[in-house]
Amino acid sequence: MDSPANPSLRGSAVGLFLFDVCEEMKLDEVRSILGARRLGEGLKHAAAEQLFFERPPVVEEAQLTGDAKAQVRVKYYDYGVVSILFEFPFTGEWSDLISLSSKWISGTDLPSRAEQIAKEKVARIKLALIKPYDSWLSEDYFIFFMREIQGSPPAAHLLGSCR
Repeated sequence: MDSPANPSLRGSAVGLFLFDVCEEMKLDEVRSILGARRLGEGLKHAAAEQLFFERPPVVEEAQLTGDAKAQVRVKYYDYGVVSILFEFPFTGEWSDLISLSSKWISGTDLPSRAEQIAKEKVARIKLALIKPYDSWLSEDYFIFFMREIQGSPPAAHLLGSCR
């Protein structure tokens, strides 16, 4: 996306896709197969001691073919869910954000790309799955997170200007 020299917005556009693939996952086996890390390993933040999963998901980085800017994270949860998260940097104006959100909501190939990645990853860890499902339930979410808004307006001003 072409961005002006001094954009109003800086942040991320995120697509999160969840797939219910089996009854349960043996995370130690997943970790062993993938050589992956636990969620939270390497955290240096004080809150890291307060925020935790009883059985943290296994986290793996992945690639989105054709888009070097995208960060892709795959998480494997013990309750049989695989999540695929695409994060794209965003810089632009409000009109660019509206256009991008409309494009993503009305139709993008991200859901099919997420499912393809999930199928490849699940095939690789199939020995760690307990009672795998033939068909998967899925959920998808599109999140637009702005880290910087020019002028740093208060939330009340932003909400009031959107009515």
